[in-house]
Amino acid sequence: MAVEPQSPADKAGLMQGDTLVALNGTVTNNLEDLYAGLRKIKVGATQTVKVVRAGEVKEIALTVGEASR
Repeated sequence: MAVEPQSPADKAGLMQGDTLVALNGTVTNNLEDLYAGLRKIKVGATQTVKVVRAGEVKEIALTVGEASR
């Protein structure tokens, strides 16, 4: 996963190399699953993502921001 500097992901503590495996408890098998889940969430809402980092599963709360263009 790429993390843009100063993005909501960066501010939440997501890191380059994290593998996002779930959004609000729903498994994300690919980017299409992730984007489909994100489209259902309002900007400013706080969500929980589950990532695998260095072999460990971590849950991270993040606040959804506007999509970069």
